[in-house]
Amino acid sequence: MNGTNTGKASISVVQEENAGVKGNALITISTRDFEIEGKITLQDGILTWGEIEDNVPRIKGIPTSLILKSGEKKDFNATLKGITGTINWKVEEGSAKFILADESKATETTGENVKLEILDIANNNETVIITAKVEDKCTATCEITVEKILRAKDVLIPNPSGTTEAEKSPYVYYTMNGQTEPTLCRVLYNEGTPEDNGYGIQIITVGTVGSVALGLDDENVDGTYLAKVKKSYNNSVANLNKKAYDLRNSNLSDYARCVGCYPMGIPIINPNEDTTGNITLSGSNASITDLKMPDENYEYDISRMNSLGIAGAGNTYWFASRYCKNDGSSGNQIGLWFGSSVALNEGNGLGRINVGYYVNCYSITLYFRPIFYINPNIKIDSGSGTSADPYILKAGN
Repeated sequence: MNGTNTGKASISVVQEENAGVKGNALITISTRDFEIEGKITLQDGILTWGEIEDNVPRIKGIPTSLILKSGEKKDFNATLKGITGTINWKVEEGSAKFILADESKATETTGENVKLEILDIANNNETVIITAKVEDKCTATCEITVEKILRAKDVLIPNPSGTTEAEKSPYVYYTMNGQTEPTLCRVLYNEGTPEDNGYGIQIITVGTVGSVALGLDDENVDGTYLAKVKKSYNNSVANLNKKAYDLRNSNLSDYARCVGCYPMGIPIINPNEDTTGNITLSGSNASITDLKMPDENYEYDISRMNSLGIAGAGNTYWFASRYCKNDGSSGNQIGLWFGSSVALNEGNGLGRINVGYYVNCYSITLYFRPIFYINPNIKIDSGSGTSADPYILKAGN
């Protein structure tokens, strides 16, 4: 045996007695606290270490560094080598907590198997440092780089002063109920901006989605001629909003509405809100009574869309906002506002009274443009918000 011994540590090398193999030996390094034992092979001038067995006191199973996302949970499974005792865990720095057995959370815990939850962070690439320690015998440290998970409230923000389309109104894909392919939308409101306080996060389809007939061909109301047109007019806002609601993706949205109705309130106060009272549309020989009042709710959306440059949709579409022309001149009429670009139009109403004549009733079919309220904590899975790279929404926490 060849070796050295200082009293505090020793190294010993034992050559194998197999004469057919040159250079094979067992090397042992011993100290007061631990021992390492391994096999070495010297063949053709190349020194190779074989399997090493040791009892160096340490905590195994803890990586020195990790990359995790905000909100992510990570299991750490530690074991002790060459030592006994209790592992004490601690969050030394950053936004993270251990999830305890009773589901409560703390910055310190004990045990070999623990679960860590990364909390929401303000900035990308923040650092979390955790340590695992057994008394004063040994310590293991893991430094975690945290990638911030973007959420709808963070990026779906309109800015009328933006210099590019994406800055003014980011693009976002939204897969409607019953659809397999996503529909391209633009951001209309975000509750996080002062001017949109109380509006929630709302996106509107870039183009129109199908069409809706109001008046005599309205499938949502019954009756004939005047009775049907009157009911179609009175129920139009509610029925247009229901169509939007039926198209919403329940994993991404709790609410939806048709463009043009009252937009405020989360939860929505009343998207079908009507102006109090009733009106009568009159001519010299005819009249329509108990009509819901006209409103100016359309002004919210058209003003915002014009400021963002997203009013145009390629087709003429309904606004869920009633108008009534009742000034005593020929052509007094009821209907809904509609538009195709920056300007809104009254057009031919659903019901018209020419002075001195009877009521004329019509059917009008126009395109439909829904608005979806996005839950603010919905994740942004990918995308940059441009038309070529829209934001992709991801349901779940």
